[in-house]
Amino acid sequence: MATRWFVVADGRGRVDWSFTGDSDLKLHVLVCRGTPAGYLQRLRDLGVGYFVVGDERVEPRAALARIRRRLGATRVIADSGGTLNASLLREGLVDILDIVTLPGLVGGAGTPTMMDGPPLPAGVLPRRLDLIDVQVEGAAVRTRYRVRTTDGPARSMRTGSPLKARGSVPHA
Repeated sequence: MATRWFVVADGRGRVDWSFTGDSDLKLHVLVCRGTPAGYLQRLRDLGVGYFVVGDERVEPRAALARIRRRLGATRVIADSGGTLNASLLREGLVDILDIVTLPGLVGGAGTPTMMDGPPLPAGVLPRRLDLIDVQVEGAAVRTRYRVRTTDGPARSMRTGSPLKARGSVPHA
């Protein structure tokens, strides 16, 4: 066990880890049944723990439940890319969005965003947000939003603990 964890989803086994933690912080990887066996062996060789949470891809709901049960986490901060951010939001696993916008514009087809993924299905409405606060530090703007749901704010792992997600807008 560690005091703090950084948990990374890598179901395809792409990351070649050079930092796996220190005396206070420990890496733990989320994988799926389809993750290459050689990658799992590499994690074992490095002394890195992993959870198998899904068949062909990492399943966020199963991952959060396992993190809570096995690591004792009651709050998770997702500081990730647009694909995972969108997946967590669409599955109703996000309570608060904390977004830092930096000056600069990036454009073009295929440019990553903080919420990537397939288009919403027909008849599905976007998640509504309520502004909590705005802070300006120099040229950076930080906005925090509470995610609305039809039955009140989303709760992480359906246990009542809030889940926060942070995203950064790409900048030049």
